[in-house]
Amino acid sequence: MKKTAAYLTALCLATLVTLTMTAAPVTAMNIEPNAGPLPPKMMWGEIVKELDDGSLEVKNNANAEDRIILRLTAETYVADAEGGAPIALKDRKNNNVVAYYGPAETRSIPPQSNAAAIILNVSNDSQPPRYARVEDVKKEDGQVEITTDGGAMIAVIGEDTPLSLFITGSAAALDDITVGVDVLLWYDQVAMSFPARAVVSKAMILGRPAGSVPAGAAESASIFQIDNRPLLPDGGVKGEFPRITGISDKSFAQSIDGLLENVYTGALQEAASTNSDLTFSYEVKTYQNITSLIIHTVLFAGNTSADQIHTFVLDNQKYKLYTLTDLLGPNAYQLADTAIQKQIAAAVPGEYFTDENRFKGLTSEPHFYVDEQGALCIIFDKYSIAPGSAGAPVFKITPASLVTREIVSEDVYIYNETPMIPLRGLTESFGFQLAWDAAVKTITLTKGLETHLIQIGVNQYGQKQLEAAPLIKDDTTYVPVTFFEQILGGCYTIGAEKITFSYLK
Repeated sequence: MKKTAAYLTALCLATLVTLTMTAAPVTAMNIEPNAGPLPPKMMWGEIVKELDDGSLEVKNNANAEDRIILRLTAETYVADAEGGAPIALKDRKNNNVVAYYGPAETRSIPPQSNAAAIILNVSNDSQPPRYARVEDVKKEDGQVEITTDGGAMIAVIGEDTPLSLFITGSAAALDDITVGVDVLLWYDQVAMSFPARAVVSKAMILGRPAGSVPAGAAESASIFQIDNRPLLPDGGVKGEFPRITGISDKSFAQSIDGLLENVYTGALQEAASTNSDLTFSYEVKTYQNITSLIIHTVLFAGNTSADQIHTFVLDNQKYKLYTLTDLLGPNAYQLADTAIQKQIAAAVPGEYFTDENRFKGLTSEPHFYVDEQGALCIIFDKYSIAPGSAGAPVFKITPASLVTREIVSEDVYIYNETPMIPLRGLTESFGFQLAWDAAVKTITLTKGLETHLIQIGVNQYGQKQLEAAPLIKDDTTYVPVTFFEQILGGCYTIGAEKITFSYLK
């Protein structure tokens, strides 16, 4: 409780200015989080209800009569309190929440507002991260000082402070922190000053809010535009083809131009060789700091058409093309294969090919994009793995449901040359509950309707046998490393010093 009290005190200091500048209520609901210059409001509370439209009813821990309806939009960040990773509402372990919203609210009872950030799985034993938008940045002596909360808070981020990106979890640099960026900040103490001042122990860059443009955007390497490229005056070419402009980095601009040119000229050549009419179209989807460009190349020959897909997934804040591994981690292909196979197995018979043209697994970088809700969508050409009636098949993976854990070599037990891994920690992080029956030495793993039963000393995992039976060593249950892939449907990569596990809840 002491840590909770300290955190609330810090929040009060950081929002001192806000308390004297309350925004006037609004009556319409088409409001955007942080639409004005004021910082968002904060509520430490409890989720009491999930509404049919996806909104949350939250009550204030300080006053149970104080409640608010929070709308979750495409711009709302939903993060886990422990590490800051994206998390789905359905995967929360409790209803404790720190919510950032507004500052605009409706006049209804209870009031309604758009949520800027939702921090889930809040515990009284540890401090959750604080959400903020960077208003000013000063860089000196190997550290960054950022100003937030209408000038009421200064947070210091050192060069050795762990700093990562929200969507991918990959490491970020201090130069990635710019004005207008949304961040999560972890800190224990706040100086009793104005503005308040804190030294950050960990930070995470969430992204830049939609529609925001920092000062000097015209010269910024984080800004580009997508518009139509003029098509050749060729009667066989129709539609719209994209081009990306405004890129100040010449090398990156040439790379992007070359990739787009390959798509364009390749389609022209195929159309000429097959005597087909050619139509281009494209879609642009944006989620936080990620922009996805999906190009459709449709060739018409007689009464048939083929839709070929090309995708480009770009970072809005720095010149980078994302790969599947960037977004899903080192086990990306295995995770994607598992997710796709599950969705195919659940489909109506005949929806996908089952002959030699069936999906056999990813062997190269697939076409994919990130939709407006943050789902990673793997898309296939028409006719590639399904009949033409299926169009271009799309398989969705929610990064918020991805769990990645590492086991260092020292925690791996080698039994008869088989790597054995502690069972409880990994399976609980994957969402399983474990029940031990001492009488028969069995462990039951349960997650929803999914159940697995293992018995100590018996090499029988459902219908499968693995390299070794479960065993107990130093009061810890161990199973073969392959258990997590072949039985639970996860995947892993064995490195020199650690094993990296990935699992989609």
